[in-house]
Amino acid sequence: MHSTTRLLIIAALLGLGGACNRSPSQAREDAIEAQEKANKEIHAAQRDQTKEAAEANEKLSKEAAEARQQHDDAVAEHNSQIEKANEEARAKAGEAQAKADDKVASAREKVDDGNQDLHDWGTKKLDKLNANIDEVRKKASDAKPAVRAQVDATLRDVSAERDAVANELARTRPENPKKAEQVKANLDQRIARLENRVDALRKRL
Repeated sequence: MHSTTRLLIIAALLGLGGACNRSPSQAREDAIEAQEKANKEIHAAQRDQTKEAAEANEKLSKEAAEARQQHDDAVAEHNSQIEKANEEARAKAGEAQAKADDKVASAREKVDDGNQDLHDWGTKKLDKLNANIDEVRKKASDAKPAVRAQVDATLRDVSAERDAVANELARTRPENPKKAEQVKANLDQRIARLENRVDALRKRL
């Protein structure tokens, strides 16, 4: 393209020279001058084109960098929101678990208190029964042999049942107040039957 331009310029100058009756040397000088001018214009155009291309590339690179930064910022913001949501969820879960633990501890404390009350009640009932058994056994030592033998046999049965009640009382751990009341009612009936048998022996002596 540049060669064609130079030829056109030279041809035009030569034609112009011929038209004006210019000498060949002058025509060549005009052609050289025109070529140098054209070269300068071409070089200037190339520089402008290179500059524009560089500016365009720089702009594209800047826009690409800004787009990447915006993407990175968006990703970072998204991750931050997810982490914040996770932290809030963990905090709420921790609070819920703490409340649940408090309720469980409170319920366990109530159960423990109820069990202790049950054991204290049963111990007092059995202590009273033991005292009555000892009293009847002491009185029976002065009774006739036949009566003493019957009393001893009955007291052995009563003592065996008393020991069974005491073992059950020691082992039992009702899991709630309602269950504790059921256990207490059952043991109370069994102890009452033993007390009635001891009272019946006392009346015979």
